[in-house]
Amino acid sequence: QALAAPSTPHIRIIEQGLDLPVAAEQRIRDGIARIHAFYAQTGPLPPDLVLTIRVFGSRAEFLRHSPPAFQDVVISGLFFEQSGEILVDGERTEEQIVKTALHEASHQLLASFAGPTPLWLNEGLAEYFEELAPERDGAVIHAQFTRDDIVRSSLWDRSLAPLPLSLFFDAEAWQRLSDDERQHVRNIAWSLFYYLMEDAQRRERVVNMLADLHHPETLSDAELLMRLSPDGMTLLLEAQWRDFLLRSRQPHGL
Repeated sequence: QALAAPSTPHIRIIEQGLDLPVAAEQRIRDGIARIHAFYAQTGPLPPDLVLTIRVFGSRAEFLRHSPPAFQDVVISGLFFEQSGEILVDGERTEEQIVKTALHEASHQLLASFAGPTPLWLNEGLAEYFEELAPERDGAVIHAQFTRDDIVRSSLWDRSLAPLPLSLFFDAEAWQRLSDDERQHVRNIAWSLFYYLMEDAQRRERVVNMLADLHHPETLSDAELLMRLSPDGMTLLLEAQWRDFLLRSRQPHGL
């Protein structure tokens, strides 16, 4: 079922050294509206949230405004939870700029009510939402066939580890695995959430799990994955997701 047109945070798009087409700006605004509408289903979001998106015309300028810790990391976007500011490397295609803005906006909106979350959850949702294409009465999420093929091939050659062993990493290990050419850990996180969000009943499990994050109780990776599983059975989620990998992929509505 399509989401109704939502109220959105105040969005400021600041272009520094480039002219972003009006259509691209509108795609960013509409996409953030749809992501905000999804997260709003999980519980109240801050009513005065402001997102400032700075798009830099050169990578040098983007890196100049990024923290020192990110100078040697391959990234195209950053978000700052406290200020609500998002930085985007604009020395890329229009499509990549839009995707990066939506990816970072997902991080920012999730952080606004959940605070720090495990990277497989945070990045899995952001990777999912970056493929969002707003439409008049809702939105479509497009499949990523290259990523799909990478995950599916690891299933075929039996190198695909169980979900906890594929996803539960600390920040240092996650970054190291993300820098790998195949970005396997990100692909698995994206694939899991594409599977979960494709179906209304599974999507409801995601909403319910995120609703739990509105409370101060800290949940472990295993507890969060259990909440995403049918009847709390992680092995059943694993089996159903692997079966999903063998099927052809189609865009789906949000």
